[in-house]
Amino acid sequence: MRNPGRSSQIAVPFSYIPPAGQYFSGDRHPAASYAHTMSDERARLLAHGSLGRALLAEIVGFDDFAVHKGIDLPTKVEEAVPHLDRLASCDEPLALLASLHWNPLGFGFSGDHEEWEARLSDGTDALIPVAEALVACPAASWWWDPLAADQQRWLSCDHGADGLPRGEAIELALARDVEKEIEAQVDKQNLAFYKASLRHDNYSGEWWSAPLGPEMVYTSRSGPGDLPCIEIATMEDPLGPETFQIWAVEFDPKARVYEVKAPEDWARLVDLAPLDVTVRRDPDWSRWAGHHGPWFLPDWRVIGETFDAVHMTLGGYLGTRGMGIEVETGFTLLAGWDAGTALWLRDAFREVRYVESWYGDPGQDGLPEPFRLVQHQ
Repeated sequence: MRNPGRSSQIAVPFSYIPPAGQYFSGDRHPAASYAHTMSDERARLLAHGSLGRALLAEIVGFDDFAVHKGIDLPTKVEEAVPHLDRLASCDEPLALLASLHWNPLGFGFSGDHEEWEARLSDGTDALIPVAEALVACPAASWWWDPLAADQQRWLSCDHGADGLPRGEAIELALARDVEKEIEAQVDKQNLAFYKASLRHDNYSGEWWSAPLGPEMVYTSRSGPGDLPCIEIATMEDPLGPETFQIWAVEFDPKARVYEVKAPEDWARLVDLAPLDVTVRRDPDWSRWAGHHGPWFLPDWRVIGETFDAVHMTLGGYLGTRGMGIEVETGFTLLAGWDAGTALWLRDAFREVRYVESWYGDPGQDGLPEPFRLVQHQ
């Protein structure tokens, strides 16, 4: 069964169907100005993205300590500007990943999330030069790269699948996830919770965009340095210290991979096959985005007819996560997806090989001191 539970009412436009092996995203620029245009655009996306701003704030030293001393973000940026050459020449990818982990907004959505969003949004324009230096640095050169066919790693753990799910198991797991979302839209208990959340602002339900479960397959590139894989550094809302088994995964070079490098890429993916998730997502997403839905995510059953995987590039996640994005049917929001990982919609794997075991707390262990331009005085 190639397409379990497919909704026959949703058709994928032919213009979005790539040839086998093509890496698809929204990049559309003349070749002569491609590098300069993309560099400027990526810097703008980082400075305007919720998580991207938070990373830039960490790099310039804007944190709880600065807030306690009454120092605002533009002031910290002004202190950092004379040192931007050091960021532009940074060749320490692990140090930048550590900065990402320790960003003041955090990977989860904590109780002071809205306060930090307000502080960071005040300095968006001031952060542009910092973002330009970050985009130019060697350590971040791979953040928007397409899925690396020869470097993928899959993590297994005690609360996950016994082995890499293969064949129809991948499609069936995604189909079950979509069916649960559809059922939640008409479930009486979920509807009551949703209606109550419209009258109060302290309700929280399901907030993640990525399909979760032991049979969902995500991979990320290996390294850098001694880090087994990127997911170890970017795991969102981890469970704490645990043991992971690291597996090298080789996939078919003809696999069709959808690349998310910017908010419009995520919006385009949702527009291909919109799935209404308003009832369970609006309590959280409306609070973060500042407006109510309707909210939509991709119907993975349909997306899987056209693509074998969706790759959330690290740079794409920094520029997209946590913001309300307009789509044809309403709005969408990206959250709870480990940056730099690819979700597999179909089995396109050729070889799976055990590499090593790793124990630690994802996002903390295995990373050095974060990169900062300005240290506390």
